[in-house]
Amino acid sequence: MAVTNSDNTNVMSVELAKRVFGVPRTLARLDEPGRAESYRALDISYVAGAQLTANVIFERIVEEEFEYHLTFSGGDVEIVEMVIGPNSEGLTIEKLEVENQLRVAAVRRGDTTHIPTDSFQLREHDLVVAAARLGVRDRVHRYLQPTEPS
Repeated sequence: MAVTNSDNTNVMSVELAKRVFGVPRTLARLDEPGRAESYRALDISYVAGAQLTANVIFERIVEEEFEYHLTFSGGDVEIVEMVIGPNSEGLTIEKLEVENQLRVAAVRRGDTTHIPTDSFQLREHDLVVAAARLGVRDRVHRYLQPTEPS
């Protein structure tokens, strides 16, 4: 992993790791968005800091629907997290999910992470990570922990 403040250093470091030392999996930090195409051409996995920051700012200021994890370019699906509220004790994954709108991937309860089945019962304070389409919050907000006003 190369995460310095220099894109040039990062790209050279992962190239060296891959080609000279045979490191099978590398990742570079990318600060200058204009270099993304070069990283892709060199088959370098990267994290674009500016894009992540922009997405988080947009989500928190303009479209605060869920806590942000990841969005896919050109689409309306995001990976989000939500905390189950007190009125949802015993709610099953099957009841929480919304066909073609919300799909649960994992549930964190205390120190344990579960990949839940449809019959998995949720508890207050469970942290749910899901793929969600924009706008689905209106359909599931009653199950979630109330958020404090910003």
